[in-house]
Amino acid sequence: MASIAVTGKSGTGKSTSYIPNEELGIKGLHPKETLIINVSKKPLPGRKTDKFYPIFDKIEGKNKQEKIDNIVLQIKNKKRQLRVDHPGRIISIMDAIDCCCPEIKNIVIDDSQYIQGFMVMNRITEQGWGKFNDVALAGFGPVDAARNLKRTDLLVFFLYHPETNDQGDMKIKTAGKAVDQYITLDGLFTVNLYTDVEFDPSEKKPIYKFRTQTLGNDSCKSPYGMFDDLYIPNDLGLVREKYIEYYN
Repeated sequence: MASIAVTGKSGTGKSTSYIPNEELGIKGLHPKETLIINVSKKPLPGRKTDKFYPIFDKIEGKNKQEKIDNIVLQIKNKKRQLRVDHPGRIISIMDAIDCCCPEIKNIVIDDSQYIQGFMVMNRITEQGWGKFNDVALAGFGPVDAARNLKRTDLLVFFLYHPETNDQGDMKIKTAGKAVDQYITLDGLFTVNLYTDVEFDPSEKKPIYKFRTQTLGNDSCKSPYGMFDDLYIPNDLGLVREKYIEYYN
């Protein structure tokens, strides 16, 4: 199992990168092999995306095992998009796929920073230190759970917004101090691609790309030789191919 991060501002091509689109020349991730965890619960970009990624019904179950069984059943019934922001449920979904859904090869956690962000806003009036511990675990828990999945053919893509730290460097956006103080979240990824947008004056349109290495002021990285160029198309289908080719 491996985790790959994609970091970029809103509107710079992160969500578009996993959705197959012939018009844009994006191969994307195969919808039948991909589960989208839609943290922000907003419509995916593109036409008929709910046809590619049918939305789950409500997850039923009185306990963890019953909920996992329900998740597996809906995946078997071709559901491919879950709109959920609770970190415990996200971890349960990953566990269910790891153990019981070999047809799923890719998990995309879209807008991952909102797992922490929504918890902060929903509990902003709550007193006490307990909420800060919960917020820290919300940022670290899903990434840590992905590190411990057993299947070697399963890739988990975490899509994040960036932030600029006190030193002026760009990093994955987090909430609260605990994650940054004790865990460098960016350091848990071997591959952390950054989005880049360049306007093409001849075509009179923006060109969306992924950057594969740092320019010195951010946490962008990939192993030497995985990608041939500093910039590649914003296409997670291409990223998956290159990752598997490199490590195989």
